[in-house]
Amino acid sequence: MRGFHHIQNVLSVVVMLFIAVIWGVAAAPGYLIVMWIRDRVVGEGLLLEAVGTGIGFGLGYLFWGICMVMLCGLLGGLLRPRLDEGRVPLQSFTTIQWAWSMIFHRSALLFLWVMVPSFPLGTPTTA
Repeated sequence: MRGFHHIQNVLSVVVMLFIAVIWGVAAAPGYLIVMWIRDRVVGEGLLLEAVGTGIGFGLGYLFWGICMVMLCGLLGGLLRPRLDEGRVPLQSFTTIQWAWSMIFHRSALLFLWVMVPSFPLGTPTTA
């Protein structure tokens, strides 16, 4: 594919912007939870307000992570390459499709290790 490195550079910027949007969409339910709890504890005393806000942040983070994993899984499944087995050139459209799948996978890994206690963190397992 001619000009592959130019395409790769342009798509890298597009991917950064796209993932920022995905993170924002995934954060929306968590933000709503934080704001809902915050509305109920404001003016109830400093300690209750701090504890309530902290609980809201914790639940918001949890919901962000769950939404992130689900959204990345959905998009990764929808945009995955549908190909027969075989060899393809490294600098091809197929490589770009697999790169998108890997981006969704890496984005989901940001939170997956928090949700799944037995998730390996790069340490090799022995059988």
